[in-house]
Amino acid sequence: MISLSSLYFLVYFLAFLFVGVVASVFIIPLLTVSFIFASCVVIFGFLSDITFKFAQLIYFKTDHRLKSTLNKMGQHTRKSETDLRPQVMKNYASARIRTGSQQGTGSTSGTGTTVLSSPFDGRTGVRVTS
Repeated sequence: MISLSSLYFLVYFLAFLFVGVVASVFIIPLLTVSFIFASCVVIFGFLSDITFKFAQLIYFKTDHRLKSTLNKMGQHTRKSETDLRPQVMKNYASARIRTGSQQGTGSTSGTGTTVLSSPFDGRTGVRVTS
């Protein structure tokens, strides 16, 4: 005959197995899903780091190219301004001389164009047809 202690052992053992099986039914799928999500986090973190470094490299190269282009444009503009400045002054002086020698300031030439309105006019070389 089975003793009472053996019966309790059998009941507790079956309860332990039942709880273990039920827990495994819930825990193992959740652990699997958690493992998949954790793997995706690591993979996408790696891809994110790679794409960020690639985009950063493109940004730095483009920034360097733009800075050098703007620097060259600035040097070209400064060189052009220094080349044009004496020419503008020469044209302004010759227009002033021509205005004073022909018919006075603000005169119109024979073609109907106004040479300069005054020698101190800020708009050098502006001609207006009448």
